Amino acid sequence: MSYELHFARCAPLTRLRLEHHVEYIHYNPVKHEYVASPWEWPHSSFLRYVEAGVYEAGWGQGQINFEDVEYA
Repeated sequence: MSYELHFARCAPLTRLRLEHHVEYIHYNPVKHEYVASPWEWPHSSFLRYVEAGVYEAGWGQGQINFEDVEYA
């Protein structure tokens, strides 16, 4: 599959989809059991997002199921 064909089939990147992609990226080290919390991953922009008020301090402490995410 070519690069262009793969991305041609993706839905447009809305603000909501972008937010979910960023959440997925921040939670990924927890999902793969590298760390117990996004706070512990040193190679992340997660702390900047918390400082900016995007996430609450406890975000990502529990398990997050990204398969149930629906995009409008």
